Amino acid sequence: THTRTTTKKSNMHSATSALAIVLAFAIALAALPPHAAADPIKAFVVPHSHDDVGWIVTLEQYYTAEVQYIIDTVIQSLLENEDRRFIMVEVGFIARWFQDASDVRKQELHQVVARGQLEFILGGVVMSDEAAASYIARINQLEEGHRFLLEEFGEKGVPNIGWQIDPFGSSRGTPTLFAWDCFDALVIDRIPYWDKLNRQASQDMEFVWHGTDNLGNETDIFTHLMDQYMYCTANGFAFGDEWNIYAPPNPNPPIESYNIKERADKFVENIQERAAWYKTNNLLWPFGCDFNYVNAVQMYKNMDRLIEYVNAHQDTYNVTVEYALLSDYFNAVHDTQQKESIAWPEFSGDFFPYNDNNVSYWSGFYTSRNKLKGVSRAADHRLRASDQVAALALAQGLPLSRASSFKRLQELRWQSGVSQHHDAISGTARPAVVADYEARLKFGMLVTEEVTIEGVSLLASNLSRPNLSLNESDVDAALAAGNTAAVVVYNSLGWTRAEYVRVQLNTAQITVEYGNGTKVPFQLVHVAGASGSKQYEVWMQVIVPPVGFETLFIVPAASARTPPVVERTSLTISGACLRGEAKRCPVLADETISNEMLTLTFDGSSGLLSKIQRAGFNAENVHQVPMQYNSSTDEHQPSGAYIFRNDGDAMPLSSYRNVKAVTLHFVRGSLMQSVVQQWEMTVNVSAQNPKVESSFTQTFQLFAGFGGSSTLNSTVSNHIRVDTHMGVVDGNQELISRWSVPSIQNNGTFAQDDSGFITMQRKYNASQSLPVPGNYYPMVSNSYIQDAQNRLTIITTQSQGCSSQANGELEVMVQRRTLQDDGRGVSAPLNETDRIEFSHIVQYDDPTNSETYRHRLRLLLNTPPVLLFGTTASQKSWTSNYRTRSTSLGADLPQNVHMLSLQMYDAHTIDTIFRLQHLFETSSNSSLAAPVTINLDTFFANSIVLENAERKALSANRAYSQCNRMEWNVKTADGSLRKTGKTATSSAIDSTTIKLMPGEIQTYALTLAPAQVIPS
Repeated sequence: THTRTTTKKSNMHSATSALAIVLAFAIALAALPPHAAADPIKAFVVPHSHDDVGWIVTLEQYYTAEVQYIIDTVIQSLLENEDRRFIMVEVGFIARWFQDASDVRKQELHQVVARGQLEFILGGVVMSDEAAASYIARINQLEEGHRFLLEEFGEKGVPNIGWQIDPFGSSRGTPTLFAWDCFDALVIDRIPYWDKLNRQASQDMEFVWHGTDNLGNETDIFTHLMDQYMYCTANGFAFGDEWNIYAPPNPNPPIESYNIKERADKFVENIQERAAWYKTNNLLWPFGCDFNYVNAVQMYKNMDRLIEYVNAHQDTYNVTVEYALLSDYFNAVHDTQQKESIAWPEFSGDFFPYNDNNVSYWSGFYTSRNKLKGVSRAADHRLRASDQVAALALAQGLPLSRASSFKRLQELRWQSGVSQHHDAISGTARPAVVADYEARLKFGMLVTEEVTIEGVSLLASNLSRPNLSLNESDVDAALAAGNTAAVVVYNSLGWTRAEYVRVQLNTAQITVEYGNGTKVPFQLVHVAGASGSKQYEVWMQVIVPPVGFETLFIVPAASARTPPVVERTSLTISGACLRGEAKRCPVLADETISNEMLTLTFDGSSGLLSKIQRAGFNAENVHQVPMQYNSSTDEHQPSGAYIFRNDGDAMPLSSYRNVKAVTLHFVRGSLMQSVVQQWEMTVNVSAQNPKVESSFTQTFQLFAGFGGSSTLNSTVSNHIRVDTHMGVVDGNQELISRWSVPSIQNNGTFAQDDSGFITMQRKYNASQSLPVPGNYYPMVSNSYIQDAQNRLTIITTQSQGCSSQANGELEVMVQRRTLQDDGRGVSAPLNETDRIEFSHIVQYDDPTNSETYRHRLRLLLNTPPVLLFGTTASQKSWTSNYRTRSTSLGADLPQNVHMLSLQMYDAHTIDTIFRLQHLFETSSNSSLAAPVTINLDTFFANSIVLENAERKALSANRAYSQCNRMEWNVKTADGSLRKTGKTATSSAIDSTTIKLMPGEIQTYALTLAPAQVIPS
């Protein structure tokens, strides 16, 4: 049974932090405001159960063992007493309960909601992580949960308050997203322990969080920070906790007549202690914890007695107590603000890295369970493409089943939502639970394949519909049978994209053409024995229109074609030579690869990247070194799934004696050049397998430009692509990729993205008690270092940790394997032995050019084209029956605008959810950081007619005109007063012109119709 002894609320404070708590409390008592002694404290007891959607056991195991009984017994307890209240948070469990519940039980839930006894808070599928989850995944899981609540409960199912009480640090993206979703307030908990202590002492536990600097006060949100008791019931009052009846005393004794005064005294003492840390006489007193209320009767019956007793002795205690919803509490605080003219402090940062004592920095989970993080990101782009082609097919009147397609899409939407849980994408669940998350995502992707195939085939249909698949091996089969292979390349981005498409083949006797017969430049590489079972890779240039597709035809040729097959060359450097241990080592010359914009030099003695030369500039020293930190095994605080704690400085991978050699493979073609570094090593997997062969492979690639548009060229040839494939690493190792550019004087500053869409500027903090983990931050999509002349940017396909530990250095933690638990509740080592793969794009350019292309490169990397394959007897046969090229947009979007979403809202209505994002922030050193207007009338291609558009809240659960958020008074850092944003603009569109401000996301419900019905 999941009890408080295994919850993550354990802080393991050191003696130092314990003393700090005492000192902070003494300071707080000395600084009490005048009203605290005179005015009665009003305690709002908020019953809740924090139900992790997987952690120690899976979602389904938690549901069957505990959550179904929590929901059942809470409903019954609320029906018995109308004074009782409860808040529900995780819609993933609510929706699961609806699958099993009888009609009577469902009606009872509707009854307590209608009576105002039960309130839905947050309302996402899960309480998402805030460090590793991307903004689009967070938005999607909110939309799914909010749609379920709206459909089932109407306006009563529209959440207005955020509840992020367990993620491991709080991001600036959270207030921004929640403000756009019309939330009035937000509750958080886990922030650095020293910050919480200081806030308690200064009564700054409630503040206005300024979400982003781009939009004035629009993204402000009033934020309540839980105190040092965190989100759980204070000790002594957790009546639902299990205890051994044969080993008294009960730490949470039931309330009876013989002990009620003693227990009430302790209860009020706790209320008074906590009230001293907040500005008003209102106190939010959380009543619940992880998986509480399995026996709701026990919880409520004891609290009923306490509340009745304290309220009957108000003169003695100067305290009143009531069951409350979260909205009751914030309404009371707002009323007090108005009566007493209170102004709240402003906060404009975030709360990373989180540490709960001075040796425990929760910066390891940014990278933990690398494989799950990669699968989750892959699901994001698969869902995007599937959602999009289904919405476009329906908009054009094509015969796609709305109901069956939505059912398939919804499966992946929900499984993607589940994987954003703060113990899922974070990599902090037990191995069997991680495997369950991965299986859910893979199943969701599998069931959406049919939607992708059918949607694209309908969009490509003309006289008939092509037979397409997602199986790349169809190309080889077609060529072997003497047929032509069609490769349909779908681009879900709103810009024309230049791309190199790779397909593996067993023949070199081919040519490649567009549908009109134009020859397509391609490069054949002989990779036998190095890349799966195929003999060759063919790299083909393709230019794909925005939100559309282009078709390439791989045609069998009678004889060898030009260009000739490119052969790989190789050389090997032994581990002894790498470490300087061998008496004789071959003297190897430096090796280079290049395109028209970059030349990379690899050192002949180490095989490592040593120089980059940009066109028109001299070569500069730029180094990339795979390195490892040894994990701390300190018994008081080891490194583990949550905690990163290093034992000494990072050392080059080549310095470890288990590295046997590095082999370099070179490909030098006219279109693509690459260097593969393949590190061979032996690792200790287990006592049964002490020496297992493993490898770590990095592939550096440069691609030639296409000619023509400078924008298209720059997105192809102005950067390095680094693909990494990694086997198991040795135990208690934290593997990093460190880039160093001695010429960049970044002076301890670097930037990383928050949730993938807000840039955070960081400064090396030398005061952190552990300087390495204390200066690590989450990188959802990119990070960079720069000075006035140069910027080095790293863009990633999945969330990882990053840091700048020294001038001119930027490092990314790419894999972790620790052999001990770190004492934060999961009770399992981070013994990850799966093979993983991920990719980085690395830019080295001046800051202006880097900023211009950073966002587009991020999206190109994380939104790869979808390849579909068909077989035809001849190219002419295909082109006479099907479309070979199409776009659903009227024109390319501006470079600073991204079409974030285009998807069916549900299976019943004709609404299409549409989101636009301005990619550039006001702090950007780019002319693109300016307002931009979009005309919806001309947005889509002529085959689609816009009939109506209504602006919505971020999750699309209400009209934006209904977003009349609470107004809060703010005292800024310079002492001036202002107010938060309150009233939204009208959602009625008099003109179909959208104005996007820098950094803004807007959501719309569109009604789209076909201009004409296209024959299928």
